[in-house]
Amino acid sequence: MTEHALVPLTNGEAAQARLLAALACPDTGGALDVVSLETAGRAIRRAAIFRRDTGARVGKIENFQIDFVRPGEGETRETLQAGGIPLRTETVAQWRLTPQDAEGIAYSAPTIKLNAYEMIAVEQPSATISFEASGEIELVLFAHPWSGLAELRYLDRETTIDLYAPHTVIPHPVRIDLGGAPVRVELKVTGAKSDLSFGRQVLFGGYRVKTGQLVPLRHHKEAKVRGAAFTPAFHRLLAEVPDDGLLLDLGGGNRQVDDARYINADYADYAEPDLIADATKLPFRDNSVDAVYSTGVFEHINDPQKAGAEVARVLKPGGKAIIGWAFMQPIHSEGQHFYNATPWGVERAFAALKVKRFWYETSFSFLVRWGASVSGLPGLVPAEEIEAVCATLSRWDALIPQTHKSYMANGVWAEFEKA
Repeated sequence: MTEHALVPLTNGEAAQARLLAALACPDTGGALDVVSLETAGRAIRRAAIFRRDTGARVGKIENFQIDFVRPGEGETRETLQAGGIPLRTETVAQWRLTPQDAEGIAYSAPTIKLNAYEMIAVEQPSATISFEASGEIELVLFAHPWSGLAELRYLDRETTIDLYAPHTVIPHPVRIDLGGAPVRVELKVTGAKSDLSFGRQVLFGGYRVKTGQLVPLRHHKEAKVRGAAFTPAFHRLLAEVPDDGLLLDLGGGNRQVDDARYINADYADYAEPDLIADATKLPFRDNSVDAVYSTGVFEHINDPQKAGAEVARVLKPGGKAIIGWAFMQPIHSEGQHFYNATPWGVERAFAALKVKRFWYETSFSFLVRWGASVSGLPGLVPAEEIEAVCATLSRWDALIPQTHKSYMANGVWAEFEKA
């Protein structure tokens, strides 16, 4: 028995081990080979994942996160396995954040918060954020559906960075080495954008600098909720999962739970998910997951019926799924919002499962306030007029009978069970 085998598993390490045991090729359902390149504690920090039958690379592990959407390329299974024992890492460099509003950063704008990240949004063409730094630094940038192109200048180098992302706010760190002497770094708004972007803004959250110190490295789960909050239904569902089981939070985004049973899977490359995967071809063996939870996700999936069938496939017999799906909601996540659903639409997408119950979130005031915010009315209609309408609708909200909430539900919720 090795020294590391005597160290208790963290929840992150235990969750990764369970996840690896449940994985299968997302395209065929066949067996996989994981070629470990680097370990830390009792988890794999970096690895390449191959189909066992053909040797084709289908995934990777990077900073403990398993990714089947952006698998990497270049190495073959044989080449990597010939490398022998993987690197073991005990410590990593410590980084210190200089925030976006720190003295020395030559640009001033109000700090905003998106998904709990603090940043400034810079939109005026030719506006430039600048500061002096030395050594290896990491720019804290964010990608977003409304983000454009930024031009990074330092020393004698110029680089164009595309900050568009099709989902919500995603960290987009950029690491550069400035050398030993202080160097002026400039980040300029170009006013240009990709064809897919809805805007040209640059989101800047400061920069990080190496402190010269080392800190121990283990794979930990850090409890956090940057996006949609967990509902009471989630906590009840998790409580029912066996101690050695798995709950799949499908499309969990940038949230995490410090529990070995919890697996966050998302298509977008947030930092928090345990697994990056496509909901329409989940990389799990049949009957390998105890429970599935998903909220505010299925309206953003381009084939929700296929994703619903995948949920049914990976659930164990007797396993439960709790799904929250948008019905009467405005467009959100522009370009990635496809299908709102009625109760019948939700039931059809999960036709392979048995419906246990439906419930609904219904609020006229919520819909009108949200609709007004995205329809261009603010600035054209006095804010107090919008609030007066919403105040009346709030009184109506309290009067809507449970029997009628499905007709104008903001969100449809359903609980399913696999026979």
